[in-house]
Amino acid sequence: MDDHVEPAQRAGMAPELKAAIALFVVAAAVPAYFIVKLLWIFSHF
Repeated sequence: MDDHVEPAQRAGMAPELKAAIALFVVAAAVPAYFIVKLLWIFSHF
């Protein structure tokens, strides 16, 4: 039973890690996108 639980926990960590990275990327990309968009708008005035 113990041998069966450990691989499941290891496999379960990968999606959590990917979700954390995805959340971080989105959190970083959203403000960056708005900054770039604002700079693009201001550069055309």
